[in-house]
Amino acid sequence: MKKGDELYALGESIAHFGKILAIVNRFTLFISVGELALALLLSAWSARRILRPLGELQETAEYGPDLKVVVNFSDQDAMYGEDPIKAKSALIFDGGKRIPFDAASVAAEGNFP
Repeated sequence: MKKGDELYALGESIAHFGKILAIVNRFTLFISVGELALALLLSAWSARRILRPLGELQETAEYGPDLKVVVNFSDQDAMYGEDPIKAKSALIFDGGKRIPFDAASVAAEGNFP
């Protein structure tokens, strides 16, 4: 900085620069570790929020007061109330009747409509 005919310089002596650099490096390390932990937590949280519903893929359709169809699209057995539904199958409620429909067995037999 120049003021009139005089020149002023501001700075830190080399003897104390190592301490300052160590503090700055430590601060940078803490920030980086914190950012990494936050990124891992957010990715685990978002993956859980996305993948959990995929394991519970069930669909219910009602056709009037007497006909209801519940389909389990997942690879695991599921429950609908107190009724078990096998993986990749459907449960048809027709009036008072409960009719299970297993798509895998129909596909194996080749009896497609």
